[in-house]
Amino acid sequence: MLVAEQMTPAAVELVLEVRKEIEARHEEADRLRCRAIERAQTEADLASAVSCS
Repeated sequence: MLVAEQMTPAAVELVLEVRKEIEARHEEADRLRCRAIERAQTEADLASAVSCS
């Protein structure tokens, strides 16, 4: 018997909600990483511009 056949509708709904939450957290982490990379690039560009002056 498959596990899915034993799950109640409430359990299935909970699993789907947990999955949505995990996906949202991953997306937020990706956004934060991108922002950190952009900040680091900006800081590197500024440092390069200052050192060339």
